[in-house]
Amino acid sequence: DIYCGLGQDKKCSPFRLSVIPGAAVASNCEAESSSNPIDNLVEARAGDTGKIFLQAKDSYGNNRISGGDYVKALFTSVSNHDIQYRGNIMDTNDGRYIISYSIPMAGNYIVSITLGDEPVKYCVRPSDPRWDS
Repeated sequence: DIYCGLGQDKKCSPFRLSVIPGAAVASNCEAESSSNPIDNLVEARAGDTGKIFLQAKDSYGNNRISGGDYVKALFTSVSNHDIQYRGNIMDTNDGRYIISYSIPMAGNYIVSITLGDEPVKYCVRPSDPRWDS
């Protein structure tokens, strides 16, 4: 037991300690997509709006519980690198980010998602209902 100098009647141990996630680390973050109707990480239809979901994580893989990170998504045409489209980022203020995009020109694109100018490296299978709220 720890008494904190308050005498034996007012011990301060055991006590509760709350540990929150650390700063977001891009290399641990996860990008995913819904599969309804298609998986927007790997396919899209010209002119339709696609959505990619990003879960920010700290250096230990804990899900972040607050927002405010600098997230960017860029879609660059494989055949002409001058053709680029930027995704719209919605910060849900709980460590999750919703990236929406619409590309009017059919073709192949390189998708680059960054957090704080560092690349997000993990893509996971289509999402579960946690993104539907």
